[in-house]
Amino acid sequence: MRWLATDALSAGTGGYPDPDFIQFASELHSPSDAFAAFYLPTAIASHLLGLPLETVEIQAVTDDFGGDLDMFPVPTDIVNAPAYVRNLAKAFLAGQPWYEWNLQNNGASNTVQSFVQLILKYPEFQLT
Repeated sequence: MRWLATDALSAGTGGYPDPDFIQFASELHSPSDAFAAFYLPTAIASHLLGLPLETVEIQAVTDDFGGDLDMFPVPTDIVNAPAYVRNLAKAFLAGQPWYEWNLQNNGASNTVQSFVQLILKYPEFQLT
């Protein structure tokens, strides 16, 4: 039931207002950042969970980032970042190439909404 409630909240159904995910994301990380696909998911998770992310059991994503990683390699600071940073970005992108993701793209709101719904299901969110 808790998952259904958070899905309704994040979808703007069940009497909840329709959330503006573009505005939400813009307030957490600069939309003009070329590497927002890596940093926005961490900012969203940190904001919603309210805990240091290194203490949260972030689900591992075994798939690699999508797209042409030879032409557009993952930035070194992301490669060297803690695993949870990469796992959050992979979950956020869901196979979409990181270099194609932009907050102004069609579907960006859906990407943010899906990711928010995922984070709202984490026990750390549910129990706080």
